[in-house]
Amino acid sequence: MSKLLRKILSAAVFPAALMIVSKIAGMILVNTVYDLPWRIEMMTDTWFSIQITYPDQASAILCNSYSHVSVILALTIGTGILLFQTFFLNVHFQNPKVIIRLIQFDFLLWLSEGSTIFPKLVVWLAFLWIATLIVTAQALQSLVYPWISIAGIVISTLATWLSARGFEREISTLLPEHDTLRAV
Repeated sequence: MSKLLRKILSAAVFPAALMIVSKIAGMILVNTVYDLPWRIEMMTDTWFSIQITYPDQASAILCNSYSHVSVILALTIGTGILLFQTFFLNVHFQNPKVIIRLIQFDFLLWLSEGSTIFPKLVVWLAFLWIATLIVTAQALQSLVYPWISIAGIVISTLATWLSARGFEREISTLLPEHDTLRAV
């Protein structure tokens, strides 16, 4: 297995687990806050044999919608942290005074290189887009509120644009004006 593929697979474990945990936590939170009646049923004729069911469609849509909000929010926070590291804590763009200040406050581990951040960022963006596509598909079927799909599309597009800008900035350190490769 190649080094890049291994790095991407190891970077995918946490966002995948976060998606599952945030979906479950969102469901628990919505069920508790809105006091929704729900039950677990065993259905042998469906893909997943264990399902959470609600007595009415409105309760199911409410729980599904806000649990999707928690998934998109969790993935947005993770992607945002990586974007923050890309733009503000990248070793190639730091003033030595800033690096010394980060060492003083024991934040040296937050410094990053583009070669370590971008594979993680691509994975987080992929999960963010997957969650957005799932929400959009369910919004088209009227299973979630449409505004959640719109918010997911806007957030995913903005995160992708910022990632592209960060990648261009990183590439410009390697290939400045004359398109010649230089050591960093």
